[in-house]
Amino acid sequence: MKIRLLQILIMVWSQCSSANSVITCLNLFKEDTISYHYSFRGNAEPTSDYSIRNEALEKVRRRADRVKIVRNTHIFSAQELIGELQKSGKMVYVGNQKYVKGTEFLASNEFDWSKTPVDNEPTDLLIGFGTNSAWDLALRKRAKLLVIGDWSPWPIIGQAYLIAPLLRIAKTPQEFILMLSGIPRQFARGISVSEAFQMAVNFDRIHPIQQRADVLDHLENLVADLQISDHELKFLTSYYSPRLGAGLSPNGFGPFQGIRSSSMALLNGFYSARYSAGGNHHIDSVFSSQENFNYLKKLFSDDRVKYGLTAVDDPLFYAAAKQMQRSGNLRTTTISVSNIFDCGCDNGLTFTSFQNYLRMVVGQIGDHEPIVFFRTTNNRPPHGFYRYQIQNESQIPKKDEVDSSALKRAG
Repeated sequence: MKIRLLQILIMVWSQCSSANSVITCLNLFKEDTISYHYSFRGNAEPTSDYSIRNEALEKVRRRADRVKIVRNTHIFSAQELIGELQKSGKMVYVGNQKYVKGTEFLASNEFDWSKTPVDNEPTDLLIGFGTNSAWDLALRKRAKLLVIGDWSPWPIIGQAYLIAPLLRIAKTPQEFILMLSGIPRQFARGISVSEAFQMAVNFDRIHPIQQRADVLDHLENLVADLQISDHELKFLTSYYSPRLGAGLSPNGFGPFQGIRSSSMALLNGFYSARYSAGGNHHIDSVFSSQENFNYLKKLFSDDRVKYGLTAVDDPLFYAAAKQMQRSGNLRTTTISVSNIFDCGCDNGLTFTSFQNYLRMVVGQIGDHEPIVFFRTTNNRPPHGFYRYQIQNESQIPKKDEVDSSALKRAG
C-alpha cells in the first residue's frame, strides 16, 4: 500500500514541477490518491486514515509554493532585510551612521593577505570589519563567536542571505563555490578547489543565455532543499535572476543593483584571486581543506555569526559587544578593522582616529585580557598588514607604519 502511494507521489511530484499553479498540483494529487483508495478497496469508501496521504499532500503543496517563488520577481529593500535580521536576533547592533554609497565591498580585495601576521592563539570573540577576511582570522584563531560589522548594510545582507544558506547546504568547498555562481552542485564531484574556482569564474564570464539552463537546474535544487527557507529562496532567486535574462543588468545581481559596480557582486572573482591565484592556494584558509571549510560551515549553521550595522568607532556598538562578553563568558577578544583607518577620502578617518579608537575600545571592553587588533593599510594591493596587542594606553602605537608593503608585527 505504501509503495503504491509513494509511486503516486513521485508521479505527481514530477508533474508538479511543470504545473502552472498550486491548485493544479493539488488536484493532480487528490485525483490520483482518491482513485488509488477506491481501486485498493473495491467499491468501499476511501479509508479514514489519511495520515500518510496528508503528509505527502503537504510535501506537494510546499513544493508547489516554492516553485512559484522561483518563478516570480522579488524586490527587497536594505531596511526590510536588516529588519528581518533584527527580528531573528542576528543583529547585535544597528547604528545611525551615514555611509558613503558605492564604497561597499561584498568580498575582500586583500588578495596579498598571505602577509598577515600569523596568530593562531585562540580567541573567544572576533569582531571583523570585513567579510571573508574575517572568516580567515576566525579560522586561524578558532573564534567561538564571530561578529561581522560594516557601515553599509549590503555586505551584511550578502553574508546573511547569500553566503549563509549556501554554506548550510554545501557539503564541500567545491559545492559552495559552484553554487555561488549558479552552477548545480553536482558538477563539484571529482574536482579540486582550484578547478572549482576556474569553472565558476569562466561561467561568470559567459552570456546569461548560455548560463540559463544550468542556473535553472541550480534553482530547482534549491526548491527541493528545505534547509533553505522560503525567505532565503526569494533572495537567492533575486540574486540569480539576471543570469536568466530577467531584464536587469546581467551582473547586477538583483538585490545588489545599487553597489558601486555590477562586477562587485561576482564574489567568486574576489574569492578566486584571494584563495586560488598568486600562490595563495597553499595558505591555511577556509577553502584550503575540508576541515577548515567545516569550521566555517559550523560557525554559520550553529548561529555563531552575528552582525553589526555600525560605524567602526561607534561606542554604543562596543557597549553591545561588552554585553556579549558578559552573557557568553567571552574573555578574549580580537578585532580586525581592515583598512578603514587608511581610507580617509571615504570616511575622514586618519591614523590619529585609529589611536583614539584604540583608547576607546580598550576602555570599553578591555577589562581582563589584552585585545588583539589587526589592521590593514592601503585601499588596494599592495597592502600592509599589522597586528597590535593592547591592554593599556602605553601600548598604543605612537606613529603610523610607513611601509605599507612590508610584513611587520607591531605593538
